[in-house]
Amino acid sequence: MKKKNRVSSITCIYGISAVLVLILTLYLGVLEKPDLFKARKNYNYREVMGYQIEERSNEEAPVGVEKVYSWTLDEVKKEDNCLAFYVVHQYVDVYFDDELLYHLGQGECTRMIKTTGSNWVIIPLFQEDQGKNIRVVVKPVYKNFIDWKIDFFIGTRLSIFLDRLKKDLPQLVLGILA
Repeated sequence: MKKKNRVSSITCIYGISAVLVLILTLYLGVLEKPDLFKARKNYNYREVMGYQIEERSNEEAPVGVEKVYSWTLDEVKKEDNCLAFYVVHQYVDVYFDDELLYHLGQGECTRMIKTTGSNWVIIPLFQEDQGKNIRVVVKPVYKNFIDWKIDFFIGTRLSIFLDRLKKDLPQLVLGILA
């Protein structure tokens, strides 16, 4: 009997603590407004639009299919210091004018793991990259991820990270509470 009461008391304390942390977070996020001055501009990022998608069969790919995304990098602004995109259970090769700049795939020494998991691919951009043809070859490892939508972003790492954090915050809070 004492053990049951102790377990229910601990559960109640955890529940109250979680609710208090949630209330404090909401209070600080909504009601507390600091006086803010910024002398430097926060650069935003932009999403790459107008790229071509080609799905083709490849016998060497894990599920026999690969997708090729391609576009021309029209303008590289001073603040555009990276190309970033998120992949899930996919191998990736990134080419700038047919020069392989990035490869993400299964290592030769891995026997237990078939996939690289979920990854942000971040490739530095330079002024010299302007006008180059970008080609991203994506090979899904599982059939469930053949139609995974990939969004390509160009900008600073910080601006991309902060925007993604803001959009994913509800899931992060729920995950932490769980």
